[in-house]
Amino acid sequence: MAPPPPALTPPSHAAAAAVPKVKIHVTAVGSAPILKRCKFLLPADAPFRTVHSFLRKQLRLDATAPAEGDDFPYRQQVQELFLYLASSFVPDMDQRVGDLVESFGSAIAERGGNPGGGRELVVSYSLQEAWG
Repeated sequence: MAPPPPALTPPSHAAAAAVPKVKIHVTAVGSAPILKRCKFLLPADAPFRTVHSFLRKQLRLDATAPAEGDDFPYRQQVQELFLYLASSFVPDMDQRVGDLVESFGSAIAERGGNPGGGRELVVSYSLQEAWG
């Protein structure tokens, strides 16, 4: 009789902690609603599309277009979400967040919870096209 297969175990906290996290600071532009919490941590290896999806959920924007013949007024128009870095350009959605922080991150001052300072990625978001 063959031995039973090893039981699957959830990943340990040490393995999850091995993936570095980066700080994302989001700022509203124009008439975009302001979030109560504007700083978030994301895994450094996450693609930028993760930021886009996360903000769509936080802002409660409808992600799907209305079906043909759908007469519900609240689903007539899909709201777009525009994201910008350095208040000027849109990064590729497949770009790693960690790479963007290294290239375009802003230095943050040393604080009690962040010894040695660090870098954060400032992402501006808008519901209308704001910059080129």
